[in-house]
Amino acid sequence: HEPRRRDLTAATPEPAQHPIVPEWLAQSAGLGWRLLVVVAFGLVVLGGAAVLGTVVASVVLAVAVTAAFDPLAARLRAGGRPPTVVAGIVTLAAVGLGIAALAVAAIAFVPATVTLLGALRAGLASVQDALESGAIPPPTSTLATELVDGITTWLQGAAVTVAGSVASAATIVLLAVFLLFFLVTDADRAIAWLLQATNGWQRAMIAGGAVTARARMGQSLRETALRAVLLGGVTLAAAFVLGLPAPLALGVLVFAGGFVPLLGLVAATAGVGLVALGASGPLAALLLVAVLAGTTIFLPRLLGPGRWHGHGVHPAVVLVALTLGAVIAGPLGLILAVPAVIVLLEIAPELITALNGGVGLEPTTGIVPRWLDRRAQWSWRLLVLAAVAAVAVYGLLQIP
Repeated sequence: HEPRRRDLTAATPEPAQHPIVPEWLAQSAGLGWRLLVVVAFGLVVLGGAAVLGTVVASVVLAVAVTAAFDPLAARLRAGGRPPTVVAGIVTLAAVGLGIAALAVAAIAFVPATVTLLGALRAGLASVQDALESGAIPPPTSTLATELVDGITTWLQGAAVTVAGSVASAATIVLLAVFLLFFLVTDADRAIAWLLQATNGWQRAMIAGGAVTARARMGQSLRETALRAVLLGGVTLAAAFVLGLPAPLALGVLVFAGGFVPLLGLVAATAGVGLVALGASGPLAALLLVAVLAGTTIFLPRLLGPGRWHGHGVHPAVVLVALTLGAVIAGPLGLILAVPAVIVLLEIAPELITALNGGVGLEPTTGIVPRWLDRRAQWSWRLLVLAAVAAVAVYGLLQIP
């Protein structure tokens, strides 16, 4: 009977599989929960960065300055100097440039603050009079009125705002100076330590992306500094020619605005234009704004395409980065936001390739890519650990 029993078993048809949900819904749900987990982890990271804004800004500032001074460090290392000596020279050079910039700003603004504020208020009053007289059409006049009112309100509490920003920036810079020394000395070993849990080819790929990102960030910062210096010098010369008050302060203002992409230079140009309007009239303001606009447009052509690559970041991404940078680190975050985005954009493709498991693998089945699945798996586990840590901290805080 045994052969017959085997035949009957083999002849029994398997029951048909009827899925509870259609395939497209299962695939969409799989993609959806992974996206939700990744977004939730990103929000937790941003919230933690906002709480620890001083520390995060200090680390980003130290990394940015290290990248900007990489050519000097490479030249010193090529000369056979020890790593500690190289780090000391680079740190002293960066601190010296910072102190020189602060000294110039103090010399420019301290004696001229009252004069500049008076000219700025006079310029705002002139704009307000033009709005009230009907010289500007209604849609534009409404926006201009709201802008003038907002600037006037900000000026009334500017002293407290500036004092708080200066205190926070001083703390960030002080921490960044100490971090700068150690980053110049041990940045490569720190990256290797962070990647020690990865495979050999993954470690090489991510480390190569970090090197590329570091080089691009340093180049972008050096080009930004060169542009800011040239624009500040043009403003200083134009203010002297037009006979405006405190020309050095106006040049420093445009120089500082040149470090903030998109918005900084626009705000600085508007500020010096209002000062010129209040001090010397509409013609001087128009000439100064025209000179700055022309310099901004033709400066890349004068420097040449080989030395002027720009940030290479989409303006919409820049605006989002500036918003997040201001929330996390205040005014200094506006300067550091785009360098941080440059690093992320350079490292992201390498990370995706590493998470995918390499180049040339078979494509994943379904609509969920391999790198998103792995990132989601990491994200929800890290969220669980973060929740455990939060509960532990909360429990400790309940103990007197």
